[in-house]
Amino acid sequence: AFRCICVVRRSKATESDSYYDAPCIRKTAFYGSYTILFSNFFYNAEALENLAFTLVCNYTFCIMEQTVPKLIRKSAAEWPEVAAQRFRNKNGDFDSITYRELFQLSLDFGAGLLKLGVKRGDLIGLISDNRKEWLQADVGIMAIGAIDVPRGCDATSQDLETILSLTSCKYVIAENITQVNKIFALAEKLKDITHIICFEEVTEELKNSVKQKNISLLSFDDIIKIGKSFRIENKDLV
Repeated sequence: AFRCICVVRRSKATESDSYYDAPCIRKTAFYGSYTILFSNFFYNAEALENLAFTLVCNYTFCIMEQTVPKLIRKSAAEWPEVAAQRFRNKNGDFDSITYRELFQLSLDFGAGLLKLGVKRGDLIGLISDNRKEWLQADVGIMAIGAIDVPRGCDATSQDLETILSLTSCKYVIAENITQVNKIFALAEKLKDITHIICFEEVTEELKNSVKQKNISLLSFDDIIKIGKSFRIENKDLV
């Protein structure tokens, strides 16, 4: 297994530079005007320190961002109109979401969760297969310091009961109505749940039905709208 140490802009560096032979470097990759340096998870700390000092003194370089939301923020700043996600629309054609849109949607979703009462460190169930909203929700959760508890739609009722009870999730995100119904059917056993958020639109009838168990049911779009207003009222909080 490797992990990235840093990305070096080869303004002065060349592929023959001696630091590629440093004992802590196990792999290099060249991408345009950049060199990516990798190390093993077990490396010589002193050698790594010496390498970092050499790079600081002699080369222009940038350390990789520490979190996924920060990586997306950086991409949104550098390539705002580049497609970050592609998905099929209702007509079967492909549409795209840019890095700028992805970043803003993620922040809106995170802000919506804050408005609902989510706090840093809270565990949030994420029951969904791969789709564009999954990433947007996941980044939004991370952006506010919360933690997702993911599982796919193939999870059985017993799986969900075990996972969501062990983690005491108050908030659960579900991909579709089928997943909402699975979770709602477990309401008597999952007493901690107060909110369910569905990626798809939900009817008022279903919202009222779920409300009888003292659970609020909202759609993904509902959370985005709440988050947009929250960010206007609380600038720079997310």
